[in-house]
Amino acid sequence: MGGQNHCTTTDFGGPHVGEVFVRQTQIRYSHGGWQFAIESPETNGDGDTGAASSGVGVTGADADKDESIPDFVARYNYKKSWGELSVGALLRKVDQGGIDETSIAGSFSGKINTFGNDDFRFQLTVGEPGRYTGAGFTPDIVIEDGTDVVVEKTTAYTVAYKHVWVDSWRSTLFYGGATTDVTEKDRSHMGVNLITNVTDDLNVGVELGQYAIDDKNMESIDSNYLQFSAKYTF
Repeated sequence: MGGQNHCTTTDFGGPHVGEVFVRQTQIRYSHGGWQFAIESPETNGDGDTGAASSGVGVTGADADKDESIPDFVARYNYKKSWGELSVGALLRKVDQGGIDETSIAGSFSGKINTFGNDDFRFQLTVGEPGRYTGAGFTPDIVIEDGTDVVVEKTTAYTVAYKHVWVDSWRSTLFYGGATTDVTEKDRSHMGVNLITNVTDDLNVGVELGQYAIDDKNMESIDSNYLQFSAKYTF
């Protein structure tokens, strides 16, 4: 659903908190700027897998394993000399935990060329994307008011600016954040890096950044990091 404009970080995955990205089985059709896909359905939070993201207390008949309707994704990519824009939509059937709802989310992303080889990149996602956002940032279904099972609503965003110092040296300054409606999660990731191409196939980099958690009913947490990377392309 998200655009193809991930910013460059030493983690290779970008600021996970604010991005929409997931790898799963899909059948996709592309025509011009349009892309349509049906993807493997899965409800995080239904108690099936036993993983942390499934721990909302749904058991028995409510933990229905028969998810037969695939997720549907549509996206349109618009490219010009000044950059590119992408608009995406996600449509899902969430019939787990004793609920039966249609879940919808939308995403808008882009890359705008600025000065020289520099560019500004962004992504905004709103609605009910669930597990598609932030590498498991929130379950698809959660408990509201201690009893009701509902589909979580999420707002996630990423902004980044890439500056090319010379042909083989570049830096990216980025910030990503996400919040949820019911569980009131509030998390962010920011950083700045310096990456260079040692050869055509090998690049190395260093990045300084911070993760921050400001969820409801828990003490705020900040985690600073210094990370080094090396990537060899075969």
